[in-house]
Amino acid sequence: MSITSSSARFSINKSTLPALLLGLAICVYAVGFSYLTLNRYAAFEARALDLGNLHQTVWNTAHGRPFAMTNQPDTVNRLSLHVEPILLPIAALYWIHDGPETLLILQSIVVALGAWPLYALALYRLDNRWLALALSLVYLLNPTIQAANWLEFHPVTLAPTLLMAAFYFLVTRRNGWFIFFALLAASCKEEIGLLLFMMGLYAALMLRRPRLGGWIMLLALSWSLVAVLGIQNHFAAGNIHWGRYDYLGATPLAKVMALFTQPGLVWQQLQ
Repeated sequence: MSITSSSARFSINKSTLPALLLGLAICVYAVGFSYLTLNRYAAFEARALDLGNLHQTVWNTAHGRPFAMTNQPDTVNRLSLHVEPILLPIAALYWIHDGPETLLILQSIVVALGAWPLYALALYRLDNRWLALALSLVYLLNPTIQAANWLEFHPVTLAPTLLMAAFYFLVTRRNGWFIFFALLAASCKEEIGLLLFMMGLYAALMLRRPRLGGWIMLLALSWSLVAVLGIQNHFAAGNIHWGRYDYLGATPLAKVMALFTQPGLVWQQLQ
């Protein structure tokens, strides 16, 4: 009797061990990067771009001036630079502690939690807990993920976690949760709609759900177009995106042509 009971307990522990290890890894990452980024801030190594202007934006939003910012020339509203509605719920955290530390800790926690939907998706597809754990650990150890977490605070850094959660619920056909996480992801930055567009294409072609996929593609693309051509242009003096490529030419056509006529110049900027 005792041997059978002990064996059953071992079996349960063995099956849940990967999930427990993942939970531990998530906690270690969240605590570790919160500590590292807070120390970087305390050592005066954080910068106005972008921790400073995002802190000011969130602080102003929490105090009744949505998206207001003044620490960048010719800019009085964050929406003229990027469309990030997720800053609205984030601003509520400033009612608890209205300092940049809140943003740094939040970012570390959300990035760490990205390992969980990845684990769930891998387990769903591979039916192997240890392989799912391995993929999740690779995510947490990914230098590009860690670099994004380390470098100030950006709402778009929260997007991978939300996108992976949305994709998991899309694949498992739980539409309500998919919509919830897709909306959160889209609110992180104006171009996230393009990634959701690709999820819609995947749903239409791979999951054989053309109606759902079509709606996702339509709404996601519409959001990005409205955000870039509508909201940003309303708050900015002009389209800010072309200005990033002034080194290629004075007009949009000249910029596009330079991609083909001056590839060396483009490569130099990428280095």
